[in-house]
Order: sequence, then structure tokens, then C-alpha cells
Amino acid sequence: GWFTSMYPVVLEAKPNQTIADAIKGTKEMLRRVPNKGIGYGILRYMTPSEPSVKHVQPEISLNYLGQIDQEVTTELFGPSTYDMGRQASPESEAVYKLNLSGLVQHNQFILSCSYCASEYEEQTIQQFIALLKEKIRSIITHCLAHQEREFTPSDFSAADLEMDEMDDIFDMLEEKLI
Repeated sequence: GWFTSMYPVVLEAKPNQTIADAIKGTKEMLRRVPNKGIGYGILRYMTPSEPSVKHVQPEISLNYLGQIDQEVTTELFGPSTYDMGRQASPESEAVYKLNLSGLVQHNQFILSCSYCASEYEEQTIQQFIALLKEKIRSIITHCLAHQEREFTPSDFSAADLEMDEMDDIFDMLEEKLI
């Protein structure tokens, strides 16, 4: 196994936002999480239990497991070809109302979804998954269409620089090169 840090994040989507802006904004937001989320769980025990201090209990879990075949395959060991079955009893209380888990295996992105049936209707989840699949495909298409890498402030030591400020710098550099 491996260690996973769990922490809440708010993913913002702005109206009329381009795919490129959404990718960059999400990347920057995730990179601003202190210590990649390690230590968040301890806050529950380290902060006072005053009414003004509210601990966040997310309703949605999103877990990206990585590229499984590249990370766990060695000369002697590799991923099992057998389904591991349920990870929890169906009678157990759901920790999250919606649980999404994704990984890349054999160059294919695999997404699984479990949900609380008392919170969502199956048709709603099917529509959500179809929309999510469409959005993921549009992101992949967008990324494959770009030959050059697009940088954001966190790619440099300019973490306090805003995205539009960095874009202005790159525009000025491009003008000087022309």
C-alpha cells in the first residue's frame, strides 16, 4: 500500500471559463495546499472544540490512485488480474455521499463511482457520470492538441504571482522575441 493524505478542497468553476484556465486554476489551487494536505487530519485534535471552529466533513471523495501499472510493476510483482471485490461491507455506513476513484492502468483511465442510494437516484448518477466522461474527454482532447507546455506560477519560485500577472510577463517576453 501507500500513504494517502486526505484533505478538503473547494474546486471552483467559473462561468465561461476555458478548459486551459480551469486546468491552470485547479493546478494552482492544489499546489497551494500546505504540505500537499499532510497534517490536515491532525487539526481536528489540535484545534479547540469551540462552536466557532467548524471542522469540514466533505460529502464527496475524489481519489486519484496514479498510474498503477507503472508504479507497482517490477520484475517479480505486478497488479493482480483478479477483482478485489468490495472494500467495505454493504451494511456499513457510507463515509461519503459520493465517492469517485480513478487510476490509469494499461494506458487507460478507469473511474469507479460509488454513492449513497438514500441521497442520489441511480439515473442522476448515470447522468453525472456521462457528463463527467464528456468533460474528461474534452480535457484530454484539449491537452493533446497543445504541443507546448503552458506554465503557471507554481512551476517557478513565484508562488505569490497571480496567473494573469504571469501571463502578462510571458506576453511581454514573447513580444521582445519577435
